[in-house]
Amino acid sequence: MALNPKAIEETAVDAVKAKIRLSPVLSSYISDNDKSPSFDGYICVHQNARQTKKGLKRVNVQVKGCEKKHFNKDAITYPMSIDDLLNFKTNGGCLLFVVYVRQSDKGFEDKVYYQELTPVKIIDILAKTKAKSKPSVLLKALPRKGEDIATIVLNCYENCRMQASFANVGELPQLDDLEKKGILEGFKIPFFGYGAKPKYPADLNNHDVYIYAKLKNSDVWQPVQGQPIHLVDRQRLEVPVTVAGTPYYNSYDIIHEPNSTTVLIGSSFRVKFTEGQPGCSMEYKGSNMLRTLYKDSSFILAAIENNGFETGGIRHEFDRDKLDLSRFNQASQTSNLKKMARFIQMLDLQGCTDDIDLTKLTAEDYRNLERLAISTVDHQPVSGLREDLPTITTIEIGSLRFALWLKQSKNDRGTYTFYNALDYLKPMYTGVKDKNDLPVPVAIIFDEEAYLKVSNIQFERLLPSFQRYSATPYIYDIANSVMLFMIGASDKASGERKTKLINTALEFAKWLESMPAEVWDKRVSALNRLQIIKRTRPLENPEKEELFAIAAQSADNAHIMAGTNILLERYDEVDFWLKRIPEDERKEFVKFPIFNLKKESGQ
Repeated sequence: MALNPKAIEETAVDAVKAKIRLSPVLSSYISDNDKSPSFDGYICVHQNARQTKKGLKRVNVQVKGCEKKHFNKDAITYPMSIDDLLNFKTNGGCLLFVVYVRQSDKGFEDKVYYQELTPVKIIDILAKTKAKSKPSVLLKALPRKGEDIATIVLNCYENCRMQASFANVGELPQLDDLEKKGILEGFKIPFFGYGAKPKYPADLNNHDVYIYAKLKNSDVWQPVQGQPIHLVDRQRLEVPVTVAGTPYYNSYDIIHEPNSTTVLIGSSFRVKFTEGQPGCSMEYKGSNMLRTLYKDSSFILAAIENNGFETGGIRHEFDRDKLDLSRFNQASQTSNLKKMARFIQMLDLQGCTDDIDLTKLTAEDYRNLERLAISTVDHQPVSGLREDLPTITTIEIGSLRFALWLKQSKNDRGTYTFYNALDYLKPMYTGVKDKNDLPVPVAIIFDEEAYLKVSNIQFERLLPSFQRYSATPYIYDIANSVMLFMIGASDKASGERKTKLINTALEFAKWLESMPAEVWDKRVSALNRLQIIKRTRPLENPEKEELFAIAAQSADNAHIMAGTNILLERYDEVDFWLKRIPEDERKEFVKFPIFNLKKESGQ
C-alpha cells in the first residue's frame, strides 16, 4: 500500500532531524507541517556541544520526501521549482534534503540525500536550465558521521555568506578572463569544516568548494564562475631515489588523490599506493627522448631486479601481482640500454647536451647517429660515403645539427673519420684589404643562427681557439664579431643554451677589454661587457658611472655615444646620435644586438 503524503513528509523530516542529532554542534528547527513558502525551517550551527546562543550560525532548509522501493543509489536528481530556487538565491541560500522513504516489515526506512544550494550554485543551475523547463538538482547521499554532517552544514553557511552580495549578478566572471584583463591579484579555495583538516587539495574532492578571486583595488573576495571539478595536489620532493643504494634521481613527484597516492619517478615510471590495499602497483610508459629513456630504463631494470626501490632511504617493495609490465619488455630493454648508452656517450663526447626525440628520426637520421658513434666512441672510420664531402660540414639527426670536421682516409676516398668541428686545429684563411690571406680560428664558421641551432658547439673551447693566435687588431675584430653573434643568439635562446651564450660572450668581452689600447678600443669592449650584464640584471650605479665616463670622452664618436645612451636608457639621446651617423653605416649599426635592448624597452 502506498504511503499517504503526510506520512511521507513526517518520515522525511524525522529522518533529517535524526541525522542532525548525530552532531553535538547542530540543532534543527524543521517543521513536518510547515506551510511557509520555499523553506521548511533551519539548522543552527553552534560553537560547541553546549549549544549556547553565542556565535550562532543559521542555515535555511527545505525537506522533500519521496516514496521509493530501492535505496541503492549514491546520487539522485530531483526536479525543483524555479521560484523556489530564486527564493533560495536571494535569501541566503538553502540546504536541500530529499529523503527516500519506504514501509517494510521493519517499519519505516529512509535514505537522506542533500545538496548545498548556495547562490553561486543556483546561478549555475539556472544558467543551464532551458526555457519553460524544470531544473533538476543533483543530490548526494548524506554521510553517516556527525562531524561530516556538521562540516556540510558549516561549509554551506560560510559559502552562502561569502556569496550573498553577488546573488543578483547576471553572470559571474571566469578566472581566466580576470587574469587576461590584468585585474586578478590572487585567488583562494576556502573550506570550512570539523574534525581533521584536509592535508591536500585532493581531500576536498568529496566536498563543495568554490573559487574566490581577489581583484586589484578591492577588499572583497568575489566568487567566480564554476566549481573545481577535480582537485589534485602535486608535490615535488627533493629526496634521492635509489635502488639498492645506487642513486638514480634527486627528486620525485607525488600526486595525492582521494584514497590513493601516486609516485612519479622520472618521465616513464609511476607507482600507485591505494588506501587499504597492501603493496603498490607499477605502470611504465617509455619516454620518446633518448637521454630520458636511458635513465628511466636503467632505473626500472634495476628496480625490477631488486623487487623495489628506495626514496630517502625508505624501502618500497613491488606487489608482483600488480606489476603492469605490458609496455616493458625486459630482455629488449636490456639490449636497447647498451645501444642507448653508446649514443649518449657520443653526444657527451661531441659536447652536445641536447636530447633526441627518437620518434622523429628518419632512417637517414639513424644512419648518421651510428656514423657519429662509430667515429666518436669507437674511433673507427666510416666507409661507403661520397668522395667529395667538404672538410667542414654539418649533418642532422632529427632536430639536432652537428658541425663536423671530416678527415678523409688516404687509402679510401669514400671513408672518413668524423670529429667535432673545433677539433680542426689548422687555421682557416680569409682575405683582407691588402689581399694577403690571414689565418683565423675555425670558430669563424659559426654565425648567429649556428649559435642557436648547432648542437655540438663546445663553448668552453671558443675563446682558447682565439687566444692561440698572435695579438693583432684583425684577430680581435674577428673575436668581437663572434662575440656579437653570441649576444644576438642569446636574445633568441632559452634555458641552458642561453646561459652558455651569455657566459661565453662575457668571457670574450673581458678578454678583449684586457688588450692594449693601441690594438683594441677599450670603450667598445666596456660597452659590450655592460650590454651582456644588462641582459642578466639591471646595471648598478658604479656601472652607470662607467658609462657616463665613456660618454664624457666620446663626443666625437656617434656610434659609441648611441650605444652608451641605450645602456643608460636615454632613448631621446640615442636618436640624436643616430642622426649623426652616415646613412649607409647607420643601416648596419642598428642591426647590432645592443639595439635589441632598445626594442625590448618599446622605444
